[in-house]
Amino acid sequence: MEKRTVKRVKAPQKVANKQKNKIILGILAFFVVGSCALAAYSLSIKGIVKEWDNKIYPGVTVQGVDIGGMTKEQAKDKLTETFNTNIGNKKLSIAIGDKPYELIYSDIIPQYDADGAIRKLINMEKKMGFLRNIDL
Repeated sequence: MEKRTVKRVKAPQKVANKQKNKIILGILAFFVVGSCALAAYSLSIKGIVKEWDNKIYPGVTVQGVDIGGMTKEQAKDKLTETFNTNIGNKKLSIAIGDKPYELIYSDIIPQYDADGAIRKLINMEKKMGFLRNIDL
């Protein structure tokens, strides 16, 4: 009897299956890494948004007074201090006929509605999301 040597040849289908498996694993790895990166980005953005949740966005001014980065209470205090002091110190000179008169604002106890301005600002933030130039 003759002894035959049999060489095993890889079937082309096995090679094709290995290549297909490598491609599938590569695509799967891409999606896993992409999902992890997206999750990390979302968490970092969520932290930034939460930080500004109770604050007024940067760059927001009310009649020239910068209140960006302040809480609602801090902004109210700043506006009240700024405008009530400034308004109280103003004087208005008028003349009726030949008689000059001077009206001192502090005599009529003027008030600046800081609560109303902040309320309007907060409502606008909710509608617009991010404010640029709003004149209150």
